[in-house]
Amino acid sequence: MIEGLDPERRNVVDTYRRLAEGFEGTEFLETAQFLACRSPFAHPVANFAIGMAWDEPALDELRAFAPHAGLQVYDLAPEAGSSQLLRGHGGLAFGYRLQAMAADPKPGEPARLTRADTSAERLALAQFILSQFQGTRGADVRRQSIARSTAECAAFDLYGAFGGLVPRPVGAVMLHRSAGVVGLYNLCVATAHRGRGVGSAIVEDVLAIAGAPVVLQCDPSLAPWYGLLGFRDTISIDAYSRLHARGA
Repeated sequence: MIEGLDPERRNVVDTYRRLAEGFEGTEFLETAQFLACRSPFAHPVANFAIGMAWDEPALDELRAFAPHAGLQVYDLAPEAGSSQLLRGHGGLAFGYRLQAMAADPKPGEPARLTRADTSAERLALAQFILSQFQGTRGADVRRQSIARSTAECAAFDLYGAFGGLVPRPVGAVMLHRSAGVVGLYNLCVATAHRGRGVGSAIVEDVLAIAGAPVVLQCDPSLAPWYGLLGFRDTISIDAYSRLHARGA
């Protein structure tokens, strides 16, 4: 188990692990510094490492476990100054930074959200979420596989906001209760309904039903919007990728 994780970071690690467990042939390596996942499923969702307090022995161990290109590596504590080590000894390319945020719950009655309870409802919402983030290019096998893994993970709660005479999802969110906090993931709104307050209503409903602190990670450009909804900055997470295979 990774040492020194606070509840917010632990929720992130647990979420990544849970999602990756849904892919056949997935293998994990967990040390005191990182969790790594490798899988025949050729997508970063099942080929990643996430950790903190990186050093050369940890990166060597990671390379031996997962030497292939395409590995996504997340640094949960970039303030510790591991960037040069990850780029140099790790052979990784910096990709982007996520801003983590947290908010206290605001008990109340949800106004827009409906929980998906049946297998069919969960799969439909998971497919909607994936379509908003990855497009709708036919029956893309990888997109459908990620949607199925999301829907089949009992640890994830999927909620939708519906509209129209024949109710269809106009927004959705995934929640993961772990480590004493509620992780808010994959918040999305259908293109035609953006700018109408749907996203804000979903977040407000999440705070109403959470019953525990709510945590999330977002693009830094979205931090001011979440700030208006009661969230405060907490930590940063840096994402790197391995562009070329590395020798074991």
